[in-house]
Amino acid sequence: MSDKEPMLVRETFRSHGRGIHELSAALSTQDSKIGISTRRDSAVCFECEFRSADSISIGLCSYDGAFQSLREADCGHFLIILPIRGQARFESQGKSHESFPGRASVLQGREGDLGSVKDERQHFSLLLSRDHLARRLSRMRDKPTSTRLDFEPIFDIDTGPGSLLLSLVRTAYMALYSDNTSHRSPIYVRSLTDALADFVLESIPHRYSAELGSSVASISPRHIKRAIEFMRANLARSISIHEIADSCNVSMRSLQKGFQDFHMTTPMGFLQHLRFEAVHNDLQKSQTGDTVASLAAKWGFTHVGRFSADYKRRFGQSPSTTLRQLHTHVP
Repeated sequence: MSDKEPMLVRETFRSHGRGIHELSAALSTQDSKIGISTRRDSAVCFECEFRSADSISIGLCSYDGAFQSLREADCGHFLIILPIRGQARFESQGKSHESFPGRASVLQGREGDLGSVKDERQHFSLLLSRDHLARRLSRMRDKPTSTRLDFEPIFDIDTGPGSLLLSLVRTAYMALYSDNTSHRSPIYVRSLTDALADFVLESIPHRYSAELGSSVASISPRHIKRAIEFMRANLARSISIHEIADSCNVSMRSLQKGFQDFHMTTPMGFLQHLRFEAVHNDLQKSQTGDTVASLAAKWGFTHVGRFSADYKRRFGQSPSTTLRQLHTHVP
């Protein structure tokens, strides 16, 4: 959805507003404008923050209101959209698809790319220089590589490599904001950007995946998908591994093996991950009077001190900081 140019040094860009012209300015660059339109000039509230370093930029964007976007010039980057909540639809190079939590999108960043956001929406945008990806891939293949990679336009981020990419993007986004001295090191920044680029090349299917022998994103077995659906429907109550296994008609052993193979964790570890995500989302859209303790308790975390320590390890900041800084509602 955006194309802020990654810099050779860390850079942060924040913008929020209510109109289509402000949103167009926030998502455009000098070389690649993005036009915004709405039906009947309806209001669109937005809040976006982009954090850039070297050849990579990560944006966290929140929208309240339906709108359409049209890219008017090539931006030189692939855009990977990682939804957190809400619906959208994208069209890139003649291929269109729906975007929703659990499914990531890869856009070409070329003239004519279209986007349509439906009401309330939040997503991460990972922008990767085509030239940088081609250089990294050339090193992997030990031969020159074209910037035409033909990534698959959608991939799963609920399980497998896709879920790890979402976690890596979230961690990198927090790290690029950190005041930690080591995070300002050019060596650290280069390592971070190269790790993200390499992981994308190894985990998202593209025209060279077979040659690389990469572990591309796998389709989860049906029973794993059913188990995740059951977890999501019962996040606010205490459930056991027996109930999860019964919900998808498999043995506990099969359930454990499936989650280990496709998500590299246990079923209860994945359930814990979903609950942390739920608290994180609630903290971002908190209302006056909400507290860390009340929102944590809502999702089954009763020991605030332990919860806060685990939350910081996952998201790179304390829950109280998220409560103060990462509101998705635009005032």
